[in-house]
Amino acid sequence: MGITYKLGYIFQKPTISQQAGGRNTYYEINEDMANRWREAGDEATTNVPRIGTDANSFVRYRGADIHIQKGDHIRLREVSLTYNIPAKWLNKLLINSGSIGFSANNLGLIWKKNNAGIDPDFIPNSRSLTMSPTPSYNFSLNLNF
Repeated sequence: MGITYKLGYIFQKPTISQQAGGRNTYYEINEDMANRWREAGDEATTNVPRIGTDANSFVRYRGADIHIQKGDHIRLREVSLTYNIPAKWLNKLLINSGSIGFSANNLGLIWKKNNAGIDPDFIPNSRSLTMSPTPSYNFSLNLNF
């Protein structure tokens, strides 16, 4: 069994990003965009600024400490099991020894401290599309004649 952990660090949760493109400004899609300030009174229910001509409000928002998350986590990297088949079962088949095995890799997080639902080792963003590794499962049969 392989377990790894990281404790005592932080990361910045992805949020709205904007890019200037000539006379236009482009906003990357993010769940924060749906919660943005839209009309007078919204400031009582959201801390996401409105879309406007002042890029400084988004710069300040992206750098705000509300996006800082605890990175502490424990990850289950690998589990493997092997069963040695008793020789008395194999001798009848003219096999000297044998085993059956199973292993699983990249099983995911056992525990994480952040409440944002983000795997701190694989923080998503639209520029690098960082994704968690795919779990893999393997079965084996080893026979010695």
